[in-house]
Amino acid sequence: MSVELEQMSISWIEHFAYCERQWGLISIEQVFDDNASTVRGHLTHRIVDTPGGVSRPGVRAERALPLWSNRLGLYGKADLVEFRGGVVFPVEYKSGRRAERPAVLQLAAQVVCLEEMLGVHVPEGAIYLAAMRDRVTFQITDEVRQDLEQTVDRLRRAHRAGRLGEPVDDARCGLCSLRDRCLPSLVRNPRRVGTLAAGTYRP
Repeated sequence: MSVELEQMSISWIEHFAYCERQWGLISIEQVFDDNASTVRGHLTHRIVDTPGGVSRPGVRAERALPLWSNRLGLYGKADLVEFRGGVVFPVEYKSGRRAERPAVLQLAAQVVCLEEMLGVHVPEGAIYLAAMRDRVTFQITDEVRQDLEQTVDRLRRAHRAGRLGEPVDDARCGLCSLRDRCLPSLVRNPRRVGTLAAGTYRP
């Protein structure tokens, strides 16, 4: 008898793969702040956030298509899925200039969901980079799929534990809208934290 998995949002995968503490602040602490990067992301997604279909010769495309995987316990939506005859091709929209591992894992999760839902093999997908006005196609290889499953497993364990995660305090922090809530350089310095805590509540 299979055990039903708790459902987790596909969007969590990118946050978790980018920074576990960022994911924890959003999903566990339920906090989120905007900055220029997140606003650009919201604006980029306006095109694909409204469900609906469009067609052109040989291609039917669906926006904001609901997704789920019972096997991995995931749910969410695909920004855009193109159906080219028997070929299914998801496209994830990003506001930046390059696509890195966290975004590719999010795309891979969409691929796995589509395969389970539709009973077809989806070998690849694309990330549309709004800043470049270009698509980058990624093969969803066995290595990427294994990376996805390992990441989902770690994510599920962190979610069950309610674990916030350690701050990274590196170049990623400069672009993070939650930097003022995370305080990475402070939290990574236990001696400074102890000094501040001791002085904060002194009568």
